[in-house]
Amino acid sequence: MAMANNPPIREEAASVLPQEGRYVRLPMDQARFVSMLRVLRDTPSCESLCDVVVKGQEEDSVGIPCHRLVLSAHSTYFLNIFTIGLRECQEKEVRLKEVPSEVLKTLIEFCYSSDIIISDENVHALLVAAHFLDFRPVTNVCWEYMEKNLDPSNCLMTFCCPLTAAHRPRLTENAKTMVLKKFPVISQSSEFLNVNKDQLIELLRMDGLCAENEDEVLGAVIRWRKHDTDQRWPHIREILRYVRPRFLSSSFGQQYLCLNLFDNAPEDGSTANEETLFKLEDIVHLLESSTVGDESQRRPRKRYGCNQIIVCAGGEVVGITPLDGVHYFDPVSSTWTKKKSLPYPVFGAGLVNVDDEHLFVCGGYSSGDIHRNFLRRVHRYDLSLDVWSDVAPMHYDRNGHSTIILNDHIYVIGGVQGGTRTVLQAVERYDPAIDRWHSVADLLVPLYWFAAVAHNGGLYTFGGLTANGSVVSTTFCYDPQKNTWSELASMPTPRFWCTACVGPDGLIYVIGGRSTVQYSELNHILSTVEAYDTSTNQWLRKGSLNKRRCYVGIACANNKMYVLGGYREGVDSMEVYDDHSDRWTVHGSHLPQGMYNFGCTVVRVKPPN
Repeated sequence: MAMANNPPIREEAASVLPQEGRYVRLPMDQARFVSMLRVLRDTPSCESLCDVVVKGQEEDSVGIPCHRLVLSAHSTYFLNIFTIGLRECQEKEVRLKEVPSEVLKTLIEFCYSSDIIISDENVHALLVAAHFLDFRPVTNVCWEYMEKNLDPSNCLMTFCCPLTAAHRPRLTENAKTMVLKKFPVISQSSEFLNVNKDQLIELLRMDGLCAENEDEVLGAVIRWRKHDTDQRWPHIREILRYVRPRFLSSSFGQQYLCLNLFDNAPEDGSTANEETLFKLEDIVHLLESSTVGDESQRRPRKRYGCNQIIVCAGGEVVGITPLDGVHYFDPVSSTWTKKKSLPYPVFGAGLVNVDDEHLFVCGGYSSGDIHRNFLRRVHRYDLSLDVWSDVAPMHYDRNGHSTIILNDHIYVIGGVQGGTRTVLQAVERYDPAIDRWHSVADLLVPLYWFAAVAHNGGLYTFGGLTANGSVVSTTFCYDPQKNTWSELASMPTPRFWCTACVGPDGLIYVIGGRSTVQYSELNHILSTVEAYDTSTNQWLRKGSLNKRRCYVGIACANNKMYVLGGYREGVDSMEVYDDHSDRWTVHGSHLPQGMYNFGCTVVRVKPPN
């Protein structure tokens, strides 16, 4: 029997009308499918077409009308409860006691739109809910977000997340490493007060926990205990076994334990009995004994005894001559040490310390045509190996920019691009973990030769020059969570070639600079110092420098602020600030040579044996 020659099935454009006897398949692409779902959701009579109302865990949560079929298409959890004979198959209203209402609303919106907004504030809650409901695309994008955006503001929650430990062990280890490195800051956060006993012990037992001394570790334990005395008091003896008593200062340890450990301790016999309550002699024994706990308690933590060292790299001398020198200044011994030179001479480069193990030099000007030889180059210095190496270059070659470290990421802001001499608004961020730059929100105006610092989770810029050469006094702030810039109270003194630093009192100090582009006028080089209070958005006038300076290096080490070099007075001198007397004093030490426009940062290093 002869078979009819059926025509092949063909895909045609939607506008082609089918001819008699021909098969036509109209493709249903994702965009059209999503559009159809949105129409279904937004139709005025949508609720009459819905066959289920879903509610979150809160008793007063508002139900969300939706379609069983749409939910089942995205989630095997919904597919199962709607198809295998459970009571949810028939019920008009389904309550999910495990999922917060706001998170549930976000996931259902995703079902109808394929859009979802993920941020530090919701990623962990979304991950838990999406995993529970088996929204696999959302789960995957949450993992991707957490891996790409791990920083000190979210690493503790990532480390503590049970799902991360079960499904992303490498991410958990990376988060723990960051928590250990940033422990002094993280232990002051509200998130730290909510870690459980086992998570706290896991951190305390690590040699790599970074702290100035063991007194700081003990203080964190006591803050944690006070947050929930009734529940945590029975565990305090076990936890204290991981504090290293031989490295506590005895006066601090005994006084702090006596005054704070027992403050608000439970008095009922169920918790404060002989099994759980310390006596004073127990505390003294705990502090003085060298045999309590395991072997780790007899070892110092890795960061004990580190010195804060000021690092200066590159710079220039009169005559536009770039330098390649790298020098350490130890404020304790007032000595300079020469280190391995930069791979090339450069001035105007940004120098930042990421983790006390690596320094980065970004951009600047090298020898050659002053109008063209601006750099995109970025080099990393490994402190332990004493080696410089190339890393990914910036998107733009820059000079007159600012380079700031925030949450273990490097931000490069504004500046002038070589060749075209374009003043840049562009801001880019570098992730050292993946060696990659990407753009973030632009400055509100193009700007160069301004001061900048990181403080309280934000970036601040002060003064500078605009594209038309105007000297400004504007203050801008960047919020990395919102990826937005905003304008704050302006400085009293317009200036450029100035420098900024967070002082030991928490104020941001803006120092020196120039007030006019008439470079021949020495009197327009400033000794003026003004301080910005981020909590009040107000400026304060502070004691002036002893010498007029611009292009200076600045650093805060060992709770003192240092100004180094600068153009034009005191090019090889230093000044140190006393915040109690509000006075600057000329330091007895001098720079290895007179210089200015160099990179300057602070790093913690072990003193030589």
